[in-house]
Amino acid sequence: MKRYAGWGAALLTLGAVPVSPGARASGIPGAVIAPHEYDLPLNFAPIGEFVEYGYANDDNRSDALSGATASGPGGETFEGLSKLAYLAPLGEHLGYELEALIPLVKLAGRAPSSFGMGDPIFAPVIWFKPTGNTTLGADVLVQPAWGDRRFTANELIVTPTLFYDGNWRGLNLDGDIGLSFPSGPTHEIAGIQRPGKTLYSNVRLAYALSPHWSPFVSVDWQVTRRGSDALGKPVDGSRSRELAAGAGAMWQPNSVSSLAVSYSHTLSGANIIQTSALYFRYVYSW
Repeated sequence: MKRYAGWGAALLTLGAVPVSPGARASGIPGAVIAPHEYDLPLNFAPIGEFVEYGYANDDNRSDALSGATASGPGGETFEGLSKLAYLAPLGEHLGYELEALIPLVKLAGRAPSSFGMGDPIFAPVIWFKPTGNTTLGADVLVQPAWGDRRFTANELIVTPTLFYDGNWRGLNLDGDIGLSFPSGPTHEIAGIQRPGKTLYSNVRLAYALSPHWSPFVSVDWQVTRRGSDALGKPVDGSRSRELAAGAGAMWQPNSVSSLAVSYSHTLSGANIIQTSALYFRYVYSW
């Protein structure tokens, strides 16, 4: 079995920073993934895994609800997500994973500067490998409102996700699509009692120049429907959308670890803080 240090499930960054009726916090859900994210194993002994994901976003530009570019809140958003996971086989072509993630968030360069823990994420994952070079799978991300009051979404968010990985002649294609279902806070926040659902997708296309280096391109997309108030009336200015693209490289010094770094920028959007972000992912498995 060839091992790729990139195994894992999609990550949800939605809800790391409170939602407002204006531009949402920076970051498309799942945008922290890297190549071989879903290149999960076949016929393997149980595996432990540690992954550190993170990004730094320049929050100086935003897109208004009309799509016009405007000034953002300024400063930067930094987020790190630490993951521990256990992977085990379920049969000749099936496997499962249990994972837990803790996000740490820092808002810098604007008043007030703040730092704290976001809402944790728990996920069961299951996958099927019809061939050694193809993976199909699903996970359910569960994000309870247990974070610092400055960074919690104040609600339970459940996100089922489907994902795919394929390898062909040095090319690696990873993709996912997820739909988040926020439970709604117990009281209105910025006039919203029932937040809108968010549909998102992430795609990574990489090419192995050598056994150790793989440049890649990325595309991330999300759209959030309008939320409603306590009377069920839609709240104007609560919907958003964004499309971002970028490029990076992954370094794999050995079969159990890898480091991926990339940059991504918004191509179009509405009611969002623009993505202008540097992402990284470090993986170690045993």
